[in-house]
Amino acid sequence: MGVWAPIITGIFTLLGAIGGGWVTAYGNGKMQKEKLSIEISREREKEQQQKEIEKMEIYNSVLKVDGEHLMVTNVGGHYTELDIKVYQREIRPFLYQQLHLIDDDIASILIDIDEKVSECDFNEEITSEEYVYLSRKYWELIDTMKKHIDNFRKHFYK
Repeated sequence: MGVWAPIITGIFTLLGAIGGGWVTAYGNGKMQKEKLSIEISREREKEQQQKEIEKMEIYNSVLKVDGEHLMVTNVGGHYTELDIKVYQREIRPFLYQQLHLIDDDIASILIDIDEKVSECDFNEEITSEEYVYLSRKYWELIDTMKKHIDNFRKHFYK
């Protein structure tokens, strides 16, 4: 047994070193995967925040135009008129240029307004009821943007 004892001890030492190295490498690899996963998650969160900020800037720009122009005028009784020329010249192009960033509910209202304006263009006239419809849709657009901005503030500055 005297000759085999150093060999067996050497083999166990070698197996212990190999096993320890494997466990260490496995543990380090797992920790690096977790760190990478956390880093990727943080990058995604930053990208999402940047998209949200860009979207809020779009809404802010629309609200700025709304504040600079009298977009809806009361024309007597419960009848109102949307200033379609200003809408088409200053609001619509900006929103469509950034359509991929805006929320679905905003896009839906925008499309509703566009469809009604197209219908009026086709008929070559706008009735008082259509003006009222367009005015209501426009206010819905503005109110929905304000709600999104408020939600952003609550979420971003909590």
